[in-house]
Amino acid sequence: MSVPNEPIPETPPMPEPGWTPKSPVEEPEPDRLPDEIPVPNPDENEEPPKHAEAEPLPHAPSWWCSLMP
Repeated sequence: MSVPNEPIPETPPMPEPGWTPKSPVEEPEPDRLPDEIPVPNPDENEEPPKHAEAEPLPHAPSWWCSLMP
């Protein structure tokens, strides 16, 4: 089968590069019942973890020596 050099009739033109189809339907946000509203977790808080404020060690731990051959 050979490739035609002329456009085939009854076919739409090729879209431009980078063209993306538009979504035909816009989906609305789902309705929520009052008991379905997310409740924040009481175990979570905004303060940083305590170990994040710890000072680094001034030297390598002594057990690192056992890792070296």
